[in-house]
Amino acid sequence: MKKDVKIALIIKDINELQILTKGLHEMNDIPAQYLDLAIVKSRSLLENLQQLENILHNDFSAGIDLDEKRLVAEREAAERERIEAERIERERIEAEHRAEEARLAEEKRRAEEEAKRAEEARKAAEARKAEEEARRLEEQRRAEAERAERERLEAERLERERIEAEHRAEEARLAEEKRRAEEEAKRAEEARKAEEARKAAEEEARTNQTKIEEEKSIVEEQPQVTTVADSIHTQESVKDVIARETDSNTIANSIGNKKITDLKSAITIADRFLFQRELFGGDGELLNKTISKLNTMNSLEEAREYIQSHFDWSSDRPSVVNFMKILERRF
Repeated sequence: MKKDVKIALIIKDINELQILTKGLHEMNDIPAQYLDLAIVKSRSLLENLQQLENILHNDFSAGIDLDEKRLVAEREAAERERIEAERIERERIEAEHRAEEARLAEEKRRAEEEAKRAEEARKAAEARKAEEEARRLEEQRRAEAERAERERLEAERLERERIEAEHRAEEARLAEEKRRAEEEAKRAEEARKAEEARKAAEEEARTNQTKIEEEKSIVEEQPQVTTVADSIHTQESVKDVIARETDSNTIANSIGNKKITDLKSAITIADRFLFQRELFGGDGELLNKTISKLNTMNSLEEAREYIQSHFDWSSDRPSVVNFMKILERRF
């Protein structure tokens, strides 16, 4: 009976040692309590083997028959061994629990450290990413500012070129208007001179007529001989006077009624300043746009409707009458 109990305890110790050995193999850091439990189990196994050896030796020397006293002693010893085995088992379980708690605590600590390192790495990555994004935005802002500055400089250059071109165009236009004004003034001067010549011719003709009438009266009172040369001279002078009068009327009418194709070319510098001041409120750009718009129209009625719909002009103003006369010459 005692032998069977010892063998059972030995088997139990061997199984527990296998479990502990497997745990030792799987653990990276071995707790001291776990190692102490393995040593206790090893010693218990060794003691049980030694006791089993004594039991086998005593059984062989004493024989099969045992008295009642020895059996009682063996039962008591077996009971003590059982109690001891239970105590050792409880200690083993407690040691395993402590080892498991230690292992879980170690795993928790490592997990927390790993989580902490991961969080620090994440924050570092976010900070690096934020820094890179800030640097990218700064570079983008600087590039946009440089582009805007280049565009501003280019716009200023184009504006200067446009203003210079407009100035050159305006100077050319003013020079052309001045030339045309000089030509018109020259033609007006020629017409004035022609008119003066016509008036002088009329005065001369009236004077000659008076002389002729006086001569006729003298002839009637005192006959005189009139030569053919004098007659021819008198007739030619009257003819010249009539021709000069006809030419003067033709020049004056042709200047005032000649059709024009461009209103800009027909408006003198003096008229332009007058129209700009009295009809367009001093706005030269509005005057130019209006003239360009009227130049594109196909009839005088269309031009009049445009003026009536865009301007409130009084028809009896001299500047309005002058502007409309020039406009009528366009059509």
